[in-house]
Amino acid sequence: MNISDLTPATQGPRRWPRSWSPGIFHAKKETIEPLEVPKTRWKFALLLTQVGIYACLFAPIQLLIGLQASMIARDHKEIVLSVVTGCGAFMAMIAAPVFGALSDRTYSKYGRRAPWVLGGVLCGVFALAGLTLSWCPASLAGTWVLTQAALNAAFIATSAIPNDSVRIEYRGEMGGWLGAGQTLGSLIGVGLAALCTNFISNYMGIVAAYVVLVLLLTICVTPYLWNSNDRFLGARRDPITIKRFFQRFWIPPRKYPDFVWTWLSRLLMFTPFMTITLYLLYYLEDVLHYPNPTTGVLILSTIYAVLTMISAFIIGFVADYLMKYRRLIFISSVTMAIGSLILAFLQTWTWTILAAVFIGIGQGIFIAVSFAITTRVLPPTDDSGRDLGVLNISATLPQVLAPIFGVPVIVLIASYSVGYTVLFSAMAVMFVIGGLMIYKVKSVE
Repeated sequence: MNISDLTPATQGPRRWPRSWSPGIFHAKKETIEPLEVPKTRWKFALLLTQVGIYACLFAPIQLLIGLQASMIARDHKEIVLSVVTGCGAFMAMIAAPVFGALSDRTYSKYGRRAPWVLGGVLCGVFALAGLTLSWCPASLAGTWVLTQAALNAAFIATSAIPNDSVRIEYRGEMGGWLGAGQTLGSLIGVGLAALCTNFISNYMGIVAAYVVLVLLLTICVTPYLWNSNDRFLGARRDPITIKRFFQRFWIPPRKYPDFVWTWLSRLLMFTPFMTITLYLLYYLEDVLHYPNPTTGVLILSTIYAVLTMISAFIIGFVADYLMKYRRLIFISSVTMAIGSLILAFLQTWTWTILAAVFIGIGQGIFIAVSFAITTRVLPPTDDSGRDLGVLNISATLPQVLAPIFGVPVIVLIASYSVGYTVLFSAMAVMFVIGGLMIYKVKSVE
């Protein structure tokens, strides 16, 4: 058997080559080289890229766009927020698989992922700068769409990197590293945004927050680009037409049922989580009447993030050892459902803190184990960017679904308290259904 015949899940170990030259200047390995045991420095650089990207994706969703929506249309802030985030999520659904597929077929001496990380970050910087000038619903939606497109190009490229390079028995650990980076990025982004908006009033505080996010993104991505150890395609593939390019995004359910069931399970797990995240600021403001909702979001995000990172790291190693992935997913779904029910029925600040504890632990378990499962159910091809992009739709589509669930319930029910009780109770049920659905995946324990 030639080494080119080996699938990503069966390629054996190989030591990392040492080089003092920056990784962005040339790729280090062909894609047919065996998979490796990741080194700590490389994992930490990849974690930092997640920190920068997720800070710039989640701080606007959780805080900044909500504040801008309140300033633009106070009486219709839920509708403006829903439209803007929904448009951005729709772009993310398109951008992730398309840019992932393009990176799969990138014939560059710099590698096939690193150019998209660099290009996505550069475009994201300009898009984030544009958000500082967006003070009507149309311009806010337009610039957020561009931001989502750019940052998702970088995000899906970094998501495919472990599948290109890391041996399968270390995927749970890598899920812990990536999950910790995503959570830490969300926390740092919201924290910096909250500090800027609290200490600098109104418009200038929001502008300052976006400027700080741009600086954070640039700093966090630089270490990976400096030593990316990216892989390049050694032999060109057959030319492909535009029609054939888009046809390849269809993954037959009968041929790959585990992929489809994993996609559906993730959709039902991410939708309630995104719904809670999207409306947390307004929940604190309109239901709990918390004196400073932005500070409240920061406190809850800190509790959630710390517990998510701890549980993600621990469970990443435990999952690789036990190989009981489906059971851990179900445990995470029940844990997050409990947190959602607390928000629904025990509407006080103290109970909200406890809800953040449950959701943080449950989400940490989920993101570590989910990554290990997804890399096992991908079709056995070298198109991991495309496949992960399709799978990532299950994480971006909830940003469209969250307003569809939230706006009718919150706006049409006269009482905010009753509206959020109905909404978060439904989200708890969805968590449990998503956890049960993972048992339809038969290729993992």
